[in-house]
Amino acid sequence: MINKKNLTPALKQYLEIKEKHKDALLLFRMGDFYELFFQDAVTAARELEITLTSRNFGKSTEKVPMCGVPYHSVEPYIEKLIRKGYKVAICEQVEEPKPGKKIVKREVIRVITPGTYFEDEKEERFLMAIYPSGKKRYSIAWTDLSTGDVFFTTTDKEHLLSIIDKFKPKEIIAPEKVKTIFKEIKQICPESFIQIKEESFFKTLNKFHIESNNETELKVLSSIEKFIEETQLEFKPKLKKARRYVEENFIYLDPFTCKSLELTESIHNSKKEFSLFGVLDKTTTGMGRRFLKFSILHPLKSKESIDRRLEAVESLISSMFIRDEIEKILKEIYDIERIFSKISSGIASPKDLAAFRRSIKELPSLKKLLNGLSGKLFKEIKKDFDTLEDIYHELERVIVENPPFSPREGGIIKRGVDKQLDELRKITEEGEEILKQIEERERKRTGIASLKIKFNNVFGYHIEISKPNLHLVPEDYIRRQTLVNAERFITPELKEFEEKILSAKEKIEKIEYEIFSNLRKFITKNAERIQKTAEKIGLIDFLLSLSKVAIERNYCKPEITTGYSITIEEGKHPVLEKFLEEDFIPNSINLAESAFLSIVTGPNMGGKSVFLRQTALIVLMAQIGSFVPAKSAKIGIVDRIFSRVGASDNVSRGLSTFMMEMVETANILSNATKRSLLILDEIGRGTSTFDGMSIARAVVEYIAEKIKAKTLFATHYHELTELEKEIEGVFNLHVTVKEINGRIIFTHKVVPGSSEKSYGIHVARLAGLPEEVIKRAEELLLSMENNITNKIPANIKNKDDTLPLFTLKEPENYPHSEILKELETIDISTTTPLDALMILARLKKLASRKV
Repeated sequence: MINKKNLTPALKQYLEIKEKHKDALLLFRMGDFYELFFQDAVTAARELEITLTSRNFGKSTEKVPMCGVPYHSVEPYIEKLIRKGYKVAICEQVEEPKPGKKIVKREVIRVITPGTYFEDEKEERFLMAIYPSGKKRYSIAWTDLSTGDVFFTTTDKEHLLSIIDKFKPKEIIAPEKVKTIFKEIKQICPESFIQIKEESFFKTLNKFHIESNNETELKVLSSIEKFIEETQLEFKPKLKKARRYVEENFIYLDPFTCKSLELTESIHNSKKEFSLFGVLDKTTTGMGRRFLKFSILHPLKSKESIDRRLEAVESLISSMFIRDEIEKILKEIYDIERIFSKISSGIASPKDLAAFRRSIKELPSLKKLLNGLSGKLFKEIKKDFDTLEDIYHELERVIVENPPFSPREGGIIKRGVDKQLDELRKITEEGEEILKQIEERERKRTGIASLKIKFNNVFGYHIEISKPNLHLVPEDYIRRQTLVNAERFITPELKEFEEKILSAKEKIEKIEYEIFSNLRKFITKNAERIQKTAEKIGLIDFLLSLSKVAIERNYCKPEITTGYSITIEEGKHPVLEKFLEEDFIPNSINLAESAFLSIVTGPNMGGKSVFLRQTALIVLMAQIGSFVPAKSAKIGIVDRIFSRVGASDNVSRGLSTFMMEMVETANILSNATKRSLLILDEIGRGTSTFDGMSIARAVVEYIAEKIKAKTLFATHYHELTELEKEIEGVFNLHVTVKEINGRIIFTHKVVPGSSEKSYGIHVARLAGLPEEVIKRAEELLLSMENNITNKIPANIKNKDDTLPLFTLKEPENYPHSEILKELETIDISTTTPLDALMILARLKKLASRKV
């Protein structure tokens, strides 16, 4: 333990400030560096990969660990720490060093946390607050400080987890009583940093003019406000008015569905380009990109709203010149929302203001182009479209064309803006000439041709004379410093000149900074205008992106109805169609009240899962207002899309593949309605054949008889195809294959009717299983089929409407049935070489046993 009495005043000051910020890494400003000490230094050096050193501070013999980063390039270091989940407190020198004063005053000016780092332009960073609101309900509020968006709502746990999955908050604040759902939150969003706050932290502040009588909604909004004030201090950005998040306006998508359909990132490599977002993203602005992502995760349910978007996209498609001109303008627009957050918080640099000026320069031209586009939505966008011309003219009047990065450097403000500033600049400019005159005069007076007048921060202006010429130095020169090859001198005249010039420069920087700060305040006063214009630009960019994709991929305009049916002619999977090297085979589907549940059969790798996913994606695309990859599409609006396509073990929850499959299926059956769209793939495959088949049939029956939702149900249980004859509304589709000389070729074509066989052994051959194993599997399959047929009681065999596999137990003493089970459950697309070897070893062991 270090004795504080023996420490330097600066380190004592550091420890006092650190005591108030124990949970943060404290960046302590000392001159040109931010220093970290003790354990903070050890942590920062490791995470930032910078040098850890140590030194004595005071009389103590114990060395203190320390590391530091330059103050002028601290941003990348802060960003790296925040991305790793750390909280960072910035401690600044808040006064200039004065002669005779041992220590300058320092204060923490801002605390940056994972949810409040709004300088990050690479991703959205939401801060969320959660508070219980009655039995199994929660009020939540969340904000992105970089855009100023604030949302709130009250909902149940299921929808809460769905919202968390969509917005992926970097930081969550909640009281102790919410702790029961922390584990589930972490499973949905593992990167969230959760902080437990005292109950008093959620005390209501009377600051919010929202339409809500819900006390807990005011509590979460108040806690968000309080957290921002406590951390951002004087650097709080201007937030938009809090808006209610109306879940009823959007299709419900649970986390499993968003992941399964790969809406914003690929399941396999987490890359955005191999997702629906990656296909539709032709945006050029940050506002447009965020609008697109929000829309994909929040498809609309209002026919009027969807039609307005489709009409606007169609108008852009048919207006090539206008579309190209709008794109040119949008390419010149920076992320206005995020720049404005920097401006309103007081951290914007002169370069940020210059970027803001360039962004709004062409808004009058953009508004003019909108006049050439038809449709209700563009009419609404044009109405009250604020071009911010007064703000542009003020920026153009005040800020130079290419300002420096730092607002403290000077050289920001144009001539003619401030009379005193212009006069001081004249003094410094004339000073340059005066300095040259003094230098030339002194050379003549002393006879030293190499005499030079120089400047540095320690000695100011001085005369430097080389050692061979020292004998020529006049008596009125005052020696200041001796170097190896020269000496430095000052004169009373030079000192008087220095005071005049430095005084002018100091005043110039002060006046420029004051004008710059007033300009930031002027822009901030127009917050609502700027934020509304930014949102409209985002919407325009979103619509333009959809039109560009539609033209490039030859998409069709879907017809939206309030009816039940969904009819898609020659539909394609939007992601695979883009990235597949060979031609994508299109498929059609018609789901109507008379035939709403399709049993889809066919071999593994035949294209069943792709067909299911593409149907869901086409419906989703239509309901965000996008054209779709199909020859034609008539979409009856759905209220929810549920997808259970593929399953994986969830080790963190201790759930097996089968248990995870059942949890997801239970969620679907509990929440689907007649207006929902369900895509279910291989329900029951994670357990024994007879158990799985029983569960699969029961699920089909429940959907068909109780829910009546539009459903595509892919299965390898061919016995389920008999349900077409038994249950109204059920019909069969199958993926065709061509069989040539005992080999199969996948056609990826979906047609009416059921598949004649599973082709599981054929797929095993394609996967490269040894021929010895393939032949043995064929023998076992034939033997098993005969064995089962022989065991069917006579009274059952003769009844066409009875499915014997649902009534029989597996044959006893049949050791090789496991081979078939193993083959049926192999998923080639996810099997690694090591998995294949292990599977082969198990098959060989089973095959060696005698029947």
